[in-house]
Amino acid sequence: MQSSCQRFLELLLQAGQINSAPDREALQRLLESPDGVAAEEWEQLTQRLADSGQLTEFQQRQWESGKLEELWVGDYLLTDVIDRGGMGMVYRGVHCLMHRTVAIKFTLSDSNESRDAERFMREVEAASKLGHENIVAALDAGMRGDACYLVMEYVDGRNLYQRVQQDGPLPFAVALDLTLQAARGLEFAHRKKVVHRDIKPNNLLVGSDGVLKILDMGLARMELTSTDGSAELDSFATIDQPHELTSRGELLGTIDFMAPEQAADPRDVDGRADLYGLGCTVYFLLTGAAPYRRDGMSLMERIIAHREQPVPRLGDTRQDIPLEFEDVIQRMLAKKREQRYESATALIGDLERLQRRIGKAPAELPRFVPSPPRPRSALRVVGVASLLLAMLISVVWFVGRLRDDRSARPFVLPPLPTDPKPQPPQSLNLLAEIWLPRDVVAGDGWDLTEHRLLAPPARPAKLAIRITPPPQFILEMTVVRASEPGPLVIGVNEPGRRFFCRLGVPQENETTLTSLGTRDGRMVVNQQSDFQFPKDQPVKLQFKVSESHVSIHCEDAELLAWEGDFAELAVGAGWGVGEEVCLFIGCNEASYEITHLMLHPISIP
Repeated sequence: MQSSCQRFLELLLQAGQINSAPDREALQRLLESPDGVAAEEWEQLTQRLADSGQLTEFQQRQWESGKLEELWVGDYLLTDVIDRGGMGMVYRGVHCLMHRTVAIKFTLSDSNESRDAERFMREVEAASKLGHENIVAALDAGMRGDACYLVMEYVDGRNLYQRVQQDGPLPFAVALDLTLQAARGLEFAHRKKVVHRDIKPNNLLVGSDGVLKILDMGLARMELTSTDGSAELDSFATIDQPHELTSRGELLGTIDFMAPEQAADPRDVDGRADLYGLGCTVYFLLTGAAPYRRDGMSLMERIIAHREQPVPRLGDTRQDIPLEFEDVIQRMLAKKREQRYESATALIGDLERLQRRIGKAPAELPRFVPSPPRPRSALRVVGVASLLLAMLISVVWFVGRLRDDRSARPFVLPPLPTDPKPQPPQSLNLLAEIWLPRDVVAGDGWDLTEHRLLAPPARPAKLAIRITPPPQFILEMTVVRASEPGPLVIGVNEPGRRFFCRLGVPQENETTLTSLGTRDGRMVVNQQSDFQFPKDQPVKLQFKVSESHVSIHCEDAELLAWEGDFAELAVGAGWGVGEEVCLFIGCNEASYEITHLMLHPISIP
């Protein structure tokens, strides 16, 4: 007992937990005593430290139960319990030399076989490479007896389950910002071949600085390389609800946030299962409930609901959800993974565009700063004082108006400007206006980021950008042909002005055929030119449209020009996009990348 007590007090001193100078000096003298120290002296000192609050309640309980040896692991001194899970415990601790606060997770092994420890350490090594702002960093790892432990950065904040339970559903702008942060962390993990498999509110932690961190990224399914060079899959998933675990390897994750394919076989998952879990989490953040959980539902009923029931709509619960975000949730929670976002990158693009549209709402951003509640009596005093002050100001103002009424001059409105200057039209970055779940008319595999749009290759593809084109505009484009040759189509679709311009159709004589649309079933403005899209080289185009004129220019060369009544024209066969008012872009067989797409509503002479 004395050796354990001495070791514990040494660590307390090293960690800087003893904040009383007299106690530090007394402890130092005891530790340096050449004759040793009686047990009674240790007891007296530790009791004084406990009474003065220099020992935590957790450390006092361990002391009283005779479990001092469990208060340290290596150079880390445990100070408190953070969480209890089905696979182990999470403690707050401090590095005794660096004085850095950390979180230490102990994961219990099913057996003492060296294979379990080897697998755990291999996954911890992979976790240490996941250095991203939105992923809790792994700092250290090891074994203590038959328990593995992982040392992680400590985040001073609440997980999203706690936040919703304590504060209620989140404002939409806040939930959107947190979803975007989580998606960025998942994007990085998926690039490193790591699939979390247990994305849920409990595993998303928000610090006092508003930064979201994903927990347990190291204890997931990941693609590794075996000693013989072949690829193999290994797993060590976390489960925080043991009653939902049938047996190890059969059901891994949390049912309320688990993708249908993961419930069938946890080994047959990819990053799209994490996006499904994130979609369920977002639903929880906005409604306070998991999407498929109802009172009285059994475990099997919830599994079946994820697989068969329609995706619930957020608009049925809240009225402040944009329609675009409904489309995002529907895609994240699609039953078949082929119908979900193909990657976190694609999801991030849609979330960023929506956030730019609605703004971040800084006043509502998550900033968890604990503060003691004010006494109710103090609040009443402040409220009464504010009310009396407001009444006094009103009386003084009213009396002043009565005194000045006789001499007051009549109030005259200032004259309106006779010739207000017209405001210049605003240019529009169309890449920021595109919403793939809404705007794709044909072709699977469109890819969109903040800086480029990529059409899918080897198939017909059409995209309708849902804006109302101004009467006169210039559309600037920078286009790169990324595949074999094929046509590129740019068009307008609105009542009285429905046409397209087609460029880049290869001909036998090495020229290209351009066309505008159809009149009475025949093509209009078929003309030959020497223009072709060179592969992998950017081409700058200008698409000029007025009320009766259209032309396309490349640098100083005019590729197409037409003037007349647009009502006579129709969109050619195969290029229709329905009745939606829009600008549209299409291609057939060829894949084009657009890195600049600006609309300038101006007058064209």
